[in-house]
Amino acid sequence: MNMPAQLIDGSEGWLREAWNAVFAGRDPFVDSLQQDLKRCGLFFPTDGYHLTDEQFRAVMSAARAVGDSQFVVSEVEYAGDFFRRGRHWLCPVDEFASYVELPLVLENAVYSPAGKWGLLVSHEQHAIVGGVGSFCRAAKYEGWERDRAALLSAWARSEARGWIEPLMSRYRP
Repeated sequence: MNMPAQLIDGSEGWLREAWNAVFAGRDPFVDSLQQDLKRCGLFFPTDGYHLTDEQFRAVMSAARAVGDSQFVVSEVEYAGDFFRRGRHWLCPVDEFASYVELPLVLENAVYSPAGKWGLLVSHEQHAIVGGVGSFCRAAKYEGWERDRAALLSAWARSEARGWIEPLMSRYRP
């Protein structure tokens, strides 16, 4: 039985604390995770502003391994205070169907309410993924290398590809 995601108030203090434990910024084109977290890898392509089923299952399996039963999704592509302007959902870890029904049309973050892991999904259909060491070790995603190769291939001829190499050097599976 699917449990619906809950829309939550962005002014909740715990939400900002969880965000700040994981992210140093909200730009998925630079290394926006806190420096003390491990970089797990890059996803590409995502399914628009959502993770694919395979990506979701890898992340949520690792989330469960570090003790999370829920995760947060926050729209972050807003000028100013996205906590107040954006929408935020609290979602059950095992509910892919509920997650893909979220009306995401902007860059967003998926992250641990306990501040243990997170990822940023871009409008260019890639995501940067990181977390505490135990999260990255538990994130058994067979597509890490395939996604890296696909990202390089998709951007090979673009003059706007300057952001890729710095991310590739930091986000290695």
